[in-house]
Amino acid sequence: MNEQLVKSMGSYNLKYLHKAKADAIEMIYKRGIPCKSDLCVEMYEKATVLPCTLTENEDKWIECMAGVVDRDGAVVPMSCTWPFTCLNHPILERECSKENIVYIGSYRLHWGHFLIDLVSRLWYIFECDKDKIDAYIISGEFYGNSEVQIANVREFLELLGILDKTRMITVPTIFNSVIIPERAYISGKALNDSCEKHVFSDRYLSIFNYITNKVIKSYKKNREKVFPKKIFMTRRSNLDYGIEMLNSFFENNGYFIFDPAEITLAELIVLLNQSEEIAYISGTLQHNMLFAPNGKHVLAIESRTYISPIQIDIDIMKDINVTYIDANYSIIKDFRNHSRLYGYTSYFKQYVVDKKKKKPNILFLIPEYLRKNIKKHLHSYYLPDISRLKYIESEYSG
Repeated sequence: MNEQLVKSMGSYNLKYLHKAKADAIEMIYKRGIPCKSDLCVEMYEKATVLPCTLTENEDKWIECMAGVVDRDGAVVPMSCTWPFTCLNHPILERECSKENIVYIGSYRLHWGHFLIDLVSRLWYIFECDKDKIDAYIISGEFYGNSEVQIANVREFLELLGILDKTRMITVPTIFNSVIIPERAYISGKALNDSCEKHVFSDRYLSIFNYITNKVIKSYKKNREKVFPKKIFMTRRSNLDYGIEMLNSFFENNGYFIFDPAEITLAELIVLLNQSEEIAYISGTLQHNMLFAPNGKHVLAIESRTYISPIQIDIDIMKDINVTYIDANYSIIKDFRNHSRLYGYTSYFKQYVVDKKKKKPNILFLIPEYLRKNIKKHLHSYYLPDISRLKYIESEYSG
């Protein structure tokens, strides 16, 4: 592997984070991410593409086992989105195809995972002879739907010009030839935070640059619509308690509030590129910054104790300057945090004072509002009533 210098970034603001969390994030920033120039491509004849088989590992995480098996039955390591070395189920039936295809990875019904797991192989479409490619194949769910169902994923593939040739396979399928491009981004998280193969290539960013430039070029032809200069990317989940407080804060400070899942990809790209100030809630929606200009200054509202090394990688790739605010109460030990509890924490208050910002409306600052959200948060985990909790230590949100 022809690795170049490790790319790192020294411009970020951790003042408004719990110290333990700030220290952990700073360590990831200083570690950086290796950057490489050369990517390889492998080709196999009469290879089998496997659909996704979801299995629960020893840490109770759902792993997506999918990839390519060569004609001798051996797993092709470079085809795996999530590492595995042998089949955990027998191949009981296979379909056959005479097509010559490019394998682009395994599909999960999630926009953020699409950007990280599948897009990283799509650099190859800029360098291959497209006339010789019959299809771009994705490992779909076993006996699931063969169509790409997320609207923004379809729009992404359409902007790349490959939607009509892209499909998912839902049963093991033998193809005449299978081309496997190397992934242009592999996160440390996907490899148990190991730096051994943690790497990215500028080819990964070139995919997003191509789509962004295409959208912006089209937008400039018709500039009748006026876009806001300050935007806040919020969430519309029924399990996000206290989100109204955040929306109130950003509304009072002149931000346009929207959920990226409720607009088109083209609209999102224009908003990110026309705005002067960007704020968002932490999570995979942060990954949309891959479409933003390099060097942006953004405000990250931390929704949980969990740190996303993937997003920090993106921030480093794009030279994004992030100010973090711990605006969550972590009263339940749950790594995945399917329910999130936001609050006007001491870190949030300090940010408002330091930056001379307007507070959220008083309705969202009274103790009763927080108590109601705690009850809902506990109820989502089927836990007893709040009466067992004598107090919440507001300083702890990490």
